[in-house]
Amino acid sequence: MMKIKVLLFLVCWMFCKSFFAQKKKTLRKHQVRCVLVTNRENGKTFNDAKTLYDINGNIITEINYDSTGKLKSTTKFNYTKREELSEESLFDAHNRLLEKKTYTYNLLGEKTKEIIFDKNGKIVKQIEYHYNHKGLRSEKRIFNSANKLIAVKKYDYTCR
Repeated sequence: MMKIKVLLFLVCWMFCKSFFAQKKKTLRKHQVRCVLVTNRENGKTFNDAKTLYDINGNIITEINYDSTGKLKSTTKFNYTKREELSEESLFDAHNRLLEKKTYTYNLLGEKTKEIIFDKNGKIVKQIEYHYNHKGLRSEKRIFNSANKLIAVKKYDYTCR
């Protein structure tokens, strides 16, 4: 039974990921402001997820429910005037902040920094993104809460 639930979750996740990834233009065209996903299991229907959009098709709120349909978490999103994601805040079922992420972009619209805060507003992790002259991501640097470099991921597009 557990394997079936995991498989069902993965299939739903892959469908939703592809469904939402290419829909921004379509959502804007059809003026969609809300998508509610429900599950029907053992004769009962319950909410699985609810996504709210702004007039530009940007996700502004994602609401997730547990397997019984009870509120599990809410994520709220804010955007810059250029429609770049600037802030993401995760709340628990009681509307208590769990985590907050802020994003910074360069003039080309490339994400240059991501800062992750805990529920008390303390920095947990910082991520810096660097790009080459072609605009391709060349490096990702991860810093811990003490601003100490803990990991570097390099991108090579020649595959040598």
